Amino acid sequence: MRCLKKFLVVFMSLVLTTSCGQPNVLTEFSQTDSDEALFIEAQKKIDNLEWQAAIDIIENDISEGYRVRSDVVEALAGAYVGKCGLTFLDLVSGMTNSPSSNIFPYFMGIFKNMTLLPDSCETAIGLIEGLGTVSQRTQDQNLFLAILGIARVGVTLSYKLDQVDHDGLPDASYSVCEDYTDNGDVDALDNNPSSPWVMAPLNIYKVMPRPLPAPTHFLSDADMRKVVAGLGLVLENMTALGAAIGGDNSVITSLESFKTQCQTQAGVSCEITKPADVNSDLMKYAFRLFLDTSDVGFGSCSLSTPLPDGATIAAAVAADVDDDDDAITKFDGDTDINVAGICCPARMPPGYTP
Repeated sequence: MRCLKKFLVVFMSLVLTTSCGQPNVLTEFSQTDSDEALFIEAQKKIDNLEWQAAIDIIENDISEGYRVRSDVVEALAGAYVGKCGLTFLDLVSGMTNSPSSNIFPYFMGIFKNMTLLPDSCETAIGLIEGLGTVSQRTQDQNLFLAILGIARVGVTLSYKLDQVDHDGLPDASYSVCEDYTDNGDVDALDNNPSSPWVMAPLNIYKVMPRPLPAPTHFLSDADMRKVVAGLGLVLENMTALGAAIGGDNSVITSLESFKTQCQTQAGVSCEITKPADVNSDLMKYAFRLFLDTSDVGFGSCSLSTPLPDGATIAAAVAADVDDDDDAITKFDGDTDINVAGICCPARMPPGYTP
């Protein structure tokens, strides 16, 4: 991650300090309300970390025709990045002091000690994406999106899993394995629609661990869409990222390896860049497993043993002839599957049928 840290420091210094050395607006233009003068004034606001003031000038005062210029769009995106909570000095500190070298914990750790507004980061992404496709955008714009992809992942994880002390580590009582939005304790009898156990046969308790009570901190399905699409932005713009830090860099190699693992587990392309397009339950499920690993995530399991396949689980259920447990009222711990090292062990694969 060391080379990535150096690169991010250089890149963000260019992105978030756009108008250093610009002359005073009044000395350059006699017409202080011209688009050119207003744009320089907006850049000065960005230099002074006055994000909303810069946004107001660009969105409300500059003419619509001038506002579509790519340099104006880039400046507006930079202002929204600042409003999101990402300032140059904080990023440098975060990259230097991130508590982990694993991809997902590292991305979250960058944003320790920051107050974040994720919606503003999403606006910045939309602005740069609006400049065109990968082939239509400039190398710098694609590079900006790669960094914003890292921010989308890190900000989402930090905002949901590191709410209490913002120390770059998950808070106590967290889980990456389920969407607990409905506040259900994931019990097969409570009709909690977010629980995969609702439709599962009751005798599944004989072979897999009963889900734990709902944690305080978790990732909803909407959050998972952002995480998937954030990595998608990074992977989509790998050419620009590789050109900036070297294609044979260990970070690039690590991301390429993750891309292969992702596509193997999810069975589809992992270069999805818009959260609304992440409509595959298998994709969200695969990323929950990734987040629970010690390879790239926060857990202790291994990518090599993410979960027994449906056929293995079904066979174990069929083979279990222990009739002494009343599955409706209790779980006797009769486990036929070795769950040691399994990621999200109480999580059933999408579409599982015994």
